[in-house]
Formats: sequence, structure tokens, C-alpha cells
Amino acid sequence: MRKTEGIEIVVVLDKTDAAVDQVKHGLVNLITEAAILVQAQAAMRAPVRTGYLRNSIRVEKLPSPDDLEGVVGVGAHYGVYVEFGTRRMAARPYVAPAVDESEKFIKKRLQDLLEGF
Repeated sequence: MRKTEGIEIVVVLDKTDAAVDQVKHGLVNLITEAAILVQAQAAMRAPVRTGYLRNSIRVEKLPSPDDLEGVVGVGAHYGVYVEFGTRRMAARPYVAPAVDESEKFIKKRLQDLLEGF
């Protein structure tokens, strides 16, 4: 009887490891999609004078199973001043609204991912 219980425990642990791997893979895909969506939305919202700011918005880091982080960055040195303004220039946010707009999609995809378990 004890031997059977041990086998059942091993099977459950194997299934748990597979489920964790499946969730990590789903999260990597979700974070990748979210980073690409935020980048596209921010580029679409960025004010354009020369196009440099818009063209400098990039996905700088994609997630991996061991590092679940995606990073969208702005390469134009003045991007922060456009986003938040200065004492002489009003703010013209483009990144924060892109994140806000993408939030609903991200939450829905995360909910869909977790409902599978």
C-alpha cells in the first residue's frame, strides 16, 4: 500500500511541474504580446514633429521563463520631458495612456490563461 501511495505522489508532482511550465510559457507569451501592444500604442500616441520620438519607442527586453519581465523604452533623450512636461512645456503623455489602454487586454488575457487551470 505504501509503495502505491509513493507512486501517486510522484505522478502528482510530475503533473504539477508540467502545469508550472505551462503557466510560465503562457506568461512569457502574454508579456511579449503586452510589450508589443504598449510599444505600438505609445508610438501611435507620440507627438510627431520629426518622427524621431515615435521611431525611438522600442521593446527593449522580452521575457523568458526564468525572467518574466518585458521592457518598453524610449530612446529619444527628450521623451521623458514630452511625457511629463517641464515648467515651460505642458506634458503630452503618450506612454502612460498606452499602458492604460492596454491594461484591459492584458487583464483579460491573464484571466483566460489562469482559467485553464
